[in-house]
Amino acid sequence: MKILRTQQPKDSHMAISLDGLFAASFVTLFSVYSILAHLFTPEADAAYAEIIYAIFSMFALLSLHLFMYGCNLFMWKATGINCNLIFEFQPTTAIKDKDAFLICTCLMTTVCSLTLLICPLNIFYRSTRYCFIRVMCNIVCSPCYKVLMVDVFIADQLTSQIPLLRYLESSACYFYLGSFGTHRYETCNSGKLYRELAYVISFAPYYWRAMQCARRCFDEYDLNHLANLGKHVSALVAAGARITYARQPTTFWMIVVLVTSLVATVYQMYWDFVKDWGLLNPRLENEHFEQCSAVEAVPLPFHKTDSDG
Repeated sequence: MKILRTQQPKDSHMAISLDGLFAASFVTLFSVYSILAHLFTPEADAAYAEIIYAIFSMFALLSLHLFMYGCNLFMWKATGINCNLIFEFQPTTAIKDKDAFLICTCLMTTVCSLTLLICPLNIFYRSTRYCFIRVMCNIVCSPCYKVLMVDVFIADQLTSQIPLLRYLESSACYFYLGSFGTHRYETCNSGKLYRELAYVISFAPYYWRAMQCARRCFDEYDLNHLANLGKHVSALVAAGARITYARQPTTFWMIVVLVTSLVATVYQMYWDFVKDWGLLNPRLENEHFEQCSAVEAVPLPFHKTDSDG
């Protein structure tokens, strides 16, 4: 039973102290920047404000995503869920909830984070970093690889982070073209490559998730995965319609956006409530716990005999 029992790693008081330090520093610096920006730019340029909003939103959404992942790790540990066993992580090297909080509070060192992601040295959770890179390669190359639980989890996270990816595109264009020096903030929005790349960024997460569903349908011969594929395709079409309407605000595209968004919303709500959660089916039982296949595979240290009461 040691395999199923959650292993509690030792907590680090240093990580808790650094969490508070970096969180307070971030709030202080951001407040000072907001005050100075308001004092020295009373009549802010609309294009400049749009670019700055995209840059700060990118960091805010990425920090929020890591914060929510830390909350997930904390709740999984509190409820006794062995997430390391589910995602096939090494308990001794997997990232902990306090470490996730620490990363999200000091996320302004993005360059250092990207450098550490591919660092070959055995420091800063190398196994977790390499596992993340491997999972991302599996997602991008879908449906060429067999789909695992961790692949589905990360791919679902990507579908909810499309605004973050769009802000990342805006920030990369802003710094690459040097708009902060020329003050031509409308260059990115008016570029053809930038506009076309917005479709790719919005479509890619839904496409990868749909290809995972197709691969699982091929491997497991379950038509429910095809229905799940349709859910992601409907979201992909709705995302494309919204981008087109933002560039061509006509009545036709407004109707297309309303119809596609309504279909995608109803489809996803039905799938989440009925298929995933089973809220509308009170008699639904968990087949995995009913079969007890995971417990039967674990050898017990005792045997029941006929003389036992």
